[in-house]
Amino acid sequence: MLGINRHGNETAIKPVIERIKTMLKRKRNVESDDLILAHGFFIRFEEDNEEINELFDWIKSKKWDFLFDIEKEWIINNITHYK
Repeated sequence: MLGINRHGNETAIKPVIERIKTMLKRKRNVESDDLILAHGFFIRFEEDNEEINELFDWIKSKKWDFLFDIEKEWIINNITHYK
């Protein structure tokens, strides 16, 4: 995820969305920075991409309780869709 965040372009959007959906299928026990890195990647494309906005809506409406507090805070403070 770190490499995609640094060097990825719009062709990586769909695989990153699928990775996030896989990560959030169930509650996680171990914190990692993968979700924050993925969201950092999405910031570059969120305004022009409906799939990204739909993902954030899905997370907010159905998977919010699956996020760690730091991830919730990061989304609220950095994703323009929620400001």
